[in-house]
Amino acid sequence: MDTEYNNRILDPDLPIFFSKLAVIEFSGWMEDSVDSILYDYIDNHIVDSTVKENIKKNVKGNFGFNYYSNLFKVFTSVLGVDTWENIEDKLKPQKLADLVNITSTFTGIRNKAAHSSIVVTNTFSSPSTTIVAYNKVKPAMMIIENEIASL
Repeated sequence: MDTEYNNRILDPDLPIFFSKLAVIEFSGWMEDSVDSILYDYIDNHIVDSTVKENIKKNVKGNFGFNYYSNLFKVFTSVLGVDTWENIEDKLKPQKLADLVNITSTFTGIRNKAAHSSIVVTNTFSSPSTTIVAYNKVKPAMMIIENEIASL
């Protein structure tokens, strides 16, 4: 994607398309990853089907991926604060800081990308910037997934 972005840099619109696509895909990956991790946990730990469906509705109704507004909220509501704190402790401080900072930063960028058309005044970083963010967040998400799977 970054190559296509660079090859089309002189076009007034295509680089913006590629940048927005990278941001939207990254944010979609974050939201889908959280949902998948929690759905697996719910399926493996909750027996009552009515309770299971109600908890899944709460997870599905959590739109966004800002750490404190969305991730912390949904993880603690499903797992409990104590369990989530134990999982946070498994993350190295830098991985947790990256997760918090990147999800905070990209929430605004994602909203701008998803809710605007291509306008000359809108600027977005190259797809490589989003790829760097993904590469910083993915290790933390993998640790979270493995820790929750081991519960």
